[in-house]
Amino acid sequence: MAAMRLLSATMTAANRLRATFSTAPLAVSPLNAGDILDPETCAISSPKRAAYTILATEALSATVWEFVVLEPFEDFRAAHTLDASDLLDSTGAAIDAGYKTASCLGLTDNSATPQQRSVRLRDVSNPQTYLGSPTPSTLQVSSSGDYAEDSGDTLLRKLVIRRLLTRPGGFFHLPDYGLGFDLKKPPPLAGDVAKLKARIAAQVMLEPEAKGVTVNLIVGNGPSADITEISLDIKTASGSIPVSLPLAQPG
Repeated sequence: MAAMRLLSATMTAANRLRATFSTAPLAVSPLNAGDILDPETCAISSPKRAAYTILATEALSATVWEFVVLEPFEDFRAAHTLDASDLLDSTGAAIDAGYKTASCLGLTDNSATPQQRSVRLRDVSNPQTYLGSPTPSTLQVSSSGDYAEDSGDTLLRKLVIRRLLTRPGGFFHLPDYGLGFDLKKPPPLAGDVAKLKARIAAQVMLEPEAKGVTVNLIVGNGPSADITEISLDIKTASGSIPVSLPLAQPG
């Protein structure tokens, strides 16, 4: 029988790391040497911390376990290493010498669950209302004196406009985000118009609230046929939301 291998390590929360093994590790008692239930059997480290304090290990299946640590892990720029060199398999045999460690990057937002992060990544700076606001690019303040966050139709408009203006690759952790339109430089209407509309629609539909969208491109009268405005009609569960993105006029 082949020796047990540590196949992968995955971060699932600010203080949880999931490990997948090829076969079941020893899991009888925290008093057994080499038992995964013993918090001292395995070790987790990162560039800034030599050892995290493992509080418990939890079985998700016979071969998938989660380590719960005391200190929050670092963010997505830091590699975290799980070392299972002392871990035994369910028969008491040593782990495969070539598969004792596995690494993974930390989470983007250490203070949130994966579900919360997916929402927060959609709106990096919610209070900063712009385009359509009476005071564009100005932070809005609520009656409590705190920054007022956008919600509903206003939030969706802002999220869509942000997608259109953000250049592709602008967010390290969101490689498919953005189209890169420039408010100061109208793009010429060149190439396949249908394909450009499809790319815009695809970005809009990445927002969970969008159930459908109609894309119209307004073109100027100049010789270069510049796009002067992107007009959207976004269908949501509660109705229809118009979104207009004026671009710079040529000349």
